[in-house]
Amino acid sequence: MAVRAEVYRWDGSAKKAVGSALYESAPRTISFSDSAFHSASFSPTVPVTSMQTYLLFLSFDKDYRSCSAASLKWGAVGDNTDGPGTFVYQNNGGNASRWTTASWKIYGLDLAFIASVSP
Repeated sequence: MAVRAEVYRWDGSAKKAVGSALYESAPRTISFSDSAFHSASFSPTVPVTSMQTYLLFLSFDKDYRSCSAASLKWGAVGDNTDGPGTFVYQNNGGNASRWTTASWKIYGLDLAFIASVSP
């Protein structure tokens, strides 16, 4: 499947992405022949503001028609195990415009990822 990494500002009260993308990677094809956990690295340079909340996610919405049947597995731990933040998602049938117009669902887990933020 082809995925893109995305970064948006987050409106926590409305549970939606806000504005246009602060970062969008080029599409990247991810395909593995085993069921092991594999890492994928993206290197966005995004100016961040103190006390602002951001939404970092991978999506195949913009490349939905080119994806074959997808099966995803994520490493997860209990919500707030590693600090503030939570896993949110949308099942929107490939409609990326819904990122900023429809509320995201809160799942109540944290997924395995590393984000380095510096002032």
